[in-house]
Amino acid sequence: MDTKYFSIVGYSGSGKTYLIKNIIKYLTKKGYKVCVIKSMHHPGFGIDIKGKDTAIYGEAGATLISYIAPESSGIIYRAENVRSKIFKIVEKEVDFVILEGIKDMNFIPQIALINEIDDLDIFINNNTVGVYSHKIDLKDHELYIEFEKIPGIVEKLAYPHIPLLNCQKCGYKSCAEFYNHFLKGDVKLEKCVARDVDDVFLYVNEKNIALNRFAANLLKNILVGCIETLKLPAKSISDIQLEIKF
Repeated sequence: MDTKYFSIVGYSGSGKTYLIKNIIKYLTKKGYKVCVIKSMHHPGFGIDIKGKDTAIYGEAGATLISYIAPESSGIIYRAENVRSKIFKIVEKEVDFVILEGIKDMNFIPQIALINEIDDLDIFINNNTVGVYSHKIDLKDHELYIEFEKIPGIVEKLAYPHIPLLNCQKCGYKSCAEFYNHFLKGDVKLEKCVARDVDDVFLYVNEKNIALNRFAANLLKNILVGCIETLKLPAKSISDIQLEIKF
């Protein structure tokens, strides 16, 4: 699934929750599946409350705990730097991932919500495509966007994770240059040929390694060919996962 990402950043009270709620309504009304990933900066925050079973299991040494309830389920990672793991899980399920409060990721467009004028220097970076505030007047700012237009901009500019091949087949010198021109509206996302590789993923030490179409097909055909010589529990192959340990 060609999952696309967009980030909403700003301090507490800037209106992130209200804006994201409107973005979700806009996208789901158009038939998209949406995930929201919220960054929490409070030490000790979690749903595994001390004294409850999930916390007890974690304190005993479990690094991953899952709970299943009648109306919702979840996975608790008791570890640091699990962002990529979470992205990998949700990308199989949704069309859009809206990030709340995550501003340190490159190649993800963002809109900054501003409480006071000094916030502009803090939240604006190369990924910022717009600013908005319900507290101060920003209408003269070059990046100002009207509130009602933000959901449509999210749909248009949300950007997928792509292998940073710098293959130059799009006509630009690097993926970064392509991304910057995409944000300006100079080029369409379909021009990126690397997006064609969405069926084979290679991870080395949990890091995603970029594949071009040739390498992806080669790995896929070799692996499928080997597997088809084995006695399989199912008649058809729908998904393959290979883990090699050294």
